[in-house]
Amino acid sequence: MVARDPAPELRRARRGGHLRTVSHFTNDDTAAAKSAADAYVSAVVGGVDPMYPAPIIDRCSAGKKKCVAKLIDGLLKCHLKYEAKNLPVDPVCLQKVMTKYDGGPIPARGCFARLELKLTCPTTNDSSALGSATSAFVQDTACDVDPYQAVCSLCGNNIAETPPEDCDGTDDAACPGLCDGSCNCP
Repeated sequence: MVARDPAPELRRARRGGHLRTVSHFTNDDTAAAKSAADAYVSAVVGGVDPMYPAPIIDRCSAGKKKCVAKLIDGLLKCHLKYEAKNLPVDPVCLQKVMTKYDGGPIPARGCFARLELKLTCPTTNDSSALGSATSAFVQDTACDVDPYQAVCSLCGNNIAETPPEDCDGTDDAACPGLCDGSCNCP
C-alpha cells in the first residue's frame, strides 16, 4: 500500500516498480484550460467556415480543419518531447511541424495551399492567420501547464521563473530586498 502524499502539489507515479515524486506546477486549472480550448476551436472553425455555427458540409473546410489538427498535434508533441526531459523546446522540431503545415520556403506545398488549388474553398489565404493562432494557443497552453519554462517567464508577476529570473518582486529569496526591475539579483 502506498502512503498518502503529505502535500497536495505532489503525486506519486508508479513506474517499473519504483515510486517517483512529480511536482505539479498548476492545480485546479481544468475549467480554464477547457474554456481556452473551446474558444480556440471556435475561432478555428469560424475561420474556415464563414457560416459557423450553421452546419457546413464542405470538403475544403474539413480538410483545413484536418490541417490545423495535424499542426496542433505536432506542436504539442514537440513540447511534450522536450518537457518530459525538462529541456527547452527545440525550435527545429517546431519549425519542421510548421513547414509541413505552411510549406516553408515553398508555400504552394502547404496544406491549405494544396486544398485551395484542388477545391473551391469558402475561405482563402487564411493559412498564416490560423497557423499563428495555433502556435500561440499551443505556447499559451504549455505556459499555463508549466509557467516555469524560460519562454514563459514574465517579470513582474511575483514568481521567480528560473531560469532566466533570479527573483521577481516579493519572490526574492535569492537576494532579499535587492531584486532589480529586470528580475535579477545584483
